[in-house]
Amino acid sequence: MQGIEKRINKDGSFTYRARIRIKGNPSASESFTSLAFAKKWKRDTESAIEHGRFQFSSLAKKHKLAELIDRYIESILSTKPKNARNVKQHLLW
Repeated sequence: MQGIEKRINKDGSFTYRARIRIKGNPSASESFTSLAFAKKWKRDTESAIEHGRFQFSSLAKKHKLAELIDRYIESILSTKPKNARNVKQHLLW
C-alpha cells in the first residue's frame, strides 16, 4: 500500500504513516504527527529517490552474514566455553 495512512494511537491521537514504493528500490516509510509533514516528507523523499540522493538505512547492506558470525564467535562464544566447540562447528559449517 502506497500513500499516506491515518492511524489511531491508543490514547486516541492520530499518526500519519507515509509509505513510498518505487520499482527497483526498497520501500521507505516514516510516521508523523501532522498530515502536512507526512505529505512533505513523501514528496521530498520520492524526489530524492528518483535523483539518487536518498540513502536507504538498511543494516543488510552494511553487514554480511560471515562478518556477523565471526563477531559472534569472538564476542559471545568466548564467554561460553562449555558449549563453544559444538556451536562453532555448526556456525562454520
